[in-house]
Amino acid sequence: MARIPFKNQNGVDFTSFSSEIREKIDAGFRRAADEKTKVATSKMTGKLADIVGISTNPLINGHCEKMQSKSGAICQKCYSIRLLLTARKNAITAWTSNTVLLSDENLSPSKLPTIPSGSMVRFNPHGELQNDAMMSNFIKIADLNPNSKFVLFTKRYDILRRFKDQIPSNLAVVASAYYIDKPMEAFPDGADTIFNVVTDEYVESTGIRPNCALKCNSCLKCWQKGKKQVIVEHLK
Repeated sequence: MARIPFKNQNGVDFTSFSSEIREKIDAGFRRAADEKTKVATSKMTGKLADIVGISTNPLINGHCEKMQSKSGAICQKCYSIRLLLTARKNAITAWTSNTVLLSDENLSPSKLPTIPSGSMVRFNPHGELQNDAMMSNFIKIADLNPNSKFVLFTKRYDILRRFKDQIPSNLAVVASAYYIDKPMEAFPDGADTIFNVVTDEYVESTGIRPNCALKCNSCLKCWQKGKKQVIVEHLK
């Protein structure tokens, strides 16, 4: 779990970050290398209040970096990256550690988090799938906690496609649209829900109204399996 191979694997140039950010990323790699470290969970706030979150670090995710360069991509407005570079810098170390651990195809079960029975859990409320190993480890967590319900939001349809027949009944998958004001209509293989993001201008010109309740714990639509539903949210 050394830093340099992980850096090269994902193609992210850490030198573009401030020394403060780099130090926190380095601390995350050191934390992941400690044999006592487990995947960290957090109790979410705001829209996700009372939901259990397992976040990873988009700053070290090559897919996230690539998508930020695409015109019109939602990733150019990434809420998680804005937080990590400002008010939530202290989360960088834990989310980096989670990224390293969950991206390990040989991750020991002893490193997986303890989930209270009956929890509603969101994988990557911050972050994105890094590789196949991360998807596999999320599936393991869901399998080990059959009395809890999980949801994964992802734009990595390629990874989702490879795991579509392995997704357990307590894990719902939401396919997030790549682009603002370009709603998805076709469901990627393995997805239960489509999540689109639109601007006020789009709403005014099309009449399509956002239907995201903005209070996940009292709605829970995204945790439903097999509904083939479409959720629309205003751009944050």
